[in-house]
Amino acid sequence: YPMALSHEKSFTLPALDIRAFNPKTEKAYTLLVPEQQFQIETVNDKLLLDKVDRPLVKESDWTWVQSLLKYLFVFGVGFFSATIYKEAKTWKRTKKSHPQAVLLRKIKQSKNAKALLQVLLSHDVKKFQTEIDALEGLLYGKETQSLTQIKQEVLEKIK
Repeated sequence: YPMALSHEKSFTLPALDIRAFNPKTEKAYTLLVPEQQFQIETVNDKLLLDKVDRPLVKESDWTWVQSLLKYLFVFGVGFFSATIYKEAKTWKRTKKSHPQAVLLRKIKQSKNAKALLQVLLSHDVKKFQTEIDALEGLLYGKETQSLTQIKQEVLEKIK
């Protein structure tokens, strides 16, 4: 076929017998390629040539980038709005109190020595070390000081 494309005149390829061997069956056989005739027609060269020496440069089309950015923007807005909506359900709409006011409220609401000890340990241990020692003594029977006295001492240290 490459010869047919580059040849100037019509020609005929003779039939070919190709000997081959099949290793699976261990038998020899013959491949027969039939005779083929090729008709070559000449074409006027002027019909094949372009009228313009060089085609115009194709302009770049960047509209796909704009579409991609639009899709990404819409996806991002949808994703973030869904995330915000999900988080908004879990947000507590309580007013934020001053940390000292929260600590005072927790101390006043503590009903027993164990609860007061937990509150003091969760805040400033060094500041309330003497009261923590007194509460431990009260809990384990070594101290005779009352819970109300210890609460008063803590409240005085905070104020």
